[in-house]
Amino acid sequence: MSPSRSTRITFYSLMIFFGLGQSAIAILTFILTIDAPLAPHLLPFAFLASLFSVVNWIGASILLSYSDKPRRDFFLTRVRTHLWFNAILAFLWLAAFIMLVTRTPTTCELSRPSDGQIEWWCGITVTTTAMAFLLGTLCAILALLFVRSVRRHGKDHLSRNVAHDQLNDGEANHMMRAT
Repeated sequence: MSPSRSTRITFYSLMIFFGLGQSAIAILTFILTIDAPLAPHLLPFAFLASLFSVVNWIGASILLSYSDKPRRDFFLTRVRTHLWFNAILAFLWLAAFIMLVTRTPTTCELSRPSDGQIEWWCGITVTTTAMAFLLGTLCAILALLFVRSVRRHGKDHLSRNVAHDQLNDGEANHMMRAT
């Protein structure tokens, strides 16, 4: 059995919500740091965080819309697609988290000369770092739930529909004979 319908809805909804929040913060950072000489490293990190978050919430939206279609045989309804999407994003968010966390001490060093906005840059960096950690954790947990279901049911489970368990017994037996 794949993660339950409510689990998938909860995780994908949280990924969409926090992904949109990360996009907003990253775009705001991108706009505010274009001409900020004291925070030059924020520009590439804002771009990466924005890119990852857009992929995250668009992908989660698409997979959420296909995660409740037990009678469809489409690659977006398969366990394999959901597993790899979440595993890859967990890895990307981990990389983003490491990049951001290594820059946080420099950004939040209050003793260096400042443009008067050091608290602002520090706050943005810490918030973006926390969001990267949160999104990576959500993706990793959901990927691990899919891995657990594959381990429990075998590798054939990878090609099954994520909503297969929502079918009643008669429909499930018919779907198993059809595949």
